[in-house]
Amino acid sequence: MLKKVIKRDGKQQVYMREKVHTAVLKAFKSCKQEPTEKFIEQLNEELAKVENADNDTIDIENLQDLVEKFLIKKNKFLELIWKVS
Repeated sequence: MLKKVIKRDGKQQVYMREKVHTAVLKAFKSCKQEPTEKFIEQLNEELAKVENADNDTIDIENLQDLVEKFLIKKNKFLELIWKVS
């Protein structure tokens, strides 16, 4: 079960799903958008897969990749990038 995130400087930090949510919400808000409840539920399902995996740590880059792939799958990644650019 996922317990820690390995940050870029190598330090470990307790994994908190809320931090992922906050980052995603900030991306949406920067584009003057709000994610739907369904989107948040699907994000939670995706995060649960990682949280319940055998590994107890994840690199921050891998966690970010997972979120980016989820956004791409939901056709939100490019939409968010284009609106910020």
